[in-house]
Amino acid sequence: AEEALAAAGATGAGDAAVERLQEALREAREELLHKGGQVVELGTQLQEALAAADEATRRAEVLSADGGRMAAELEAAQQRALHAAQPSLEEGRGGEYANRLEAALAQLHTEHEALRAERNALAEELAALTPEFFDEVEDLKYNYAQAQAELERLEVARGAAAASGVDEQGPGGRVRDDHEL
Repeated sequence: AEEALAAAGATGAGDAAVERLQEALREAREELLHKGGQVVELGTQLQEALAAADEATRRAEVLSADGGRMAAELEAAQQRALHAAQPSLEEGRGGEYANRLEAALAQLHTEHEALRAERNALAEELAALTPEFFDEVEDLKYNYAQAQAELERLEVARGAAAASGVDEQGPGGRVRDDHEL
């Protein structure tokens, strides 16, 4: 920037060159502010998506554990039914045996239906976790990284412009106030 100012001064077009540099600096600042806003927005979206992904992962783990628990409960219920259905040596009456068998079967049926309903509800929750959801999370991560890189590039450009002293003066050669940025 200093070389451009020196060259412009040497050619007699110093004011025009300074104005072009100041306009370029103003545009770079505007772009930096805009990109900074985009980075913040992408960061928020990424945080929300990551929180949703973490919750989905946690829920999937719970569902997996629940599936194992349901299978164990069903097995236990079947074992109880088998034990309830076996007549003891003292009972010799078929009617009492049939009643116990029917009661155990009804209990098993009720437990089975409750477990089926719970399984179906959990499967519906898992259905929301489609590959598209995870693709969207990956896209948000990528866009966030790109915006961060662009912001860093603009900050470096701003630092270089500040180091050259161009951003010290606003239009008309007056000293720029920090609030004008």
